[in-house]
Amino acid sequence: AALGIATEAGSIEPGKKADIVLLDLTKYWNAPQTLDAESIAGNIVHTGNPDNVSAVMVDGVWLYREGMHRTLDLPRTVEAARTELASLLTRIQTS
Repeated sequence: AALGIATEAGSIEPGKKADIVLLDLTKYWNAPQTLDAESIAGNIVHTGNPDNVSAVMVDGVWLYREGMHRTLDLPRTVEAARTELASLLTRIQTS
């Protein structure tokens, strides 16, 4: 509501954008002692990491699910990242 997009997002219902991240709460190294919302939220913020992500949906499209990137060419993306890193390191070393 604060962003002015309450008619498009902010709740799960037909016609709204479907962006969601599902977390596997069993993979925490520091599991919450109590199962109240505040403890779980605190653990997500302070101890969560990429291993906790089990699925990601953006605008109704699964991007990551069951351990697989659904829309990403991972080898090509990794190679592009390596190329960009090499370029960045070269610029840093010459400045």
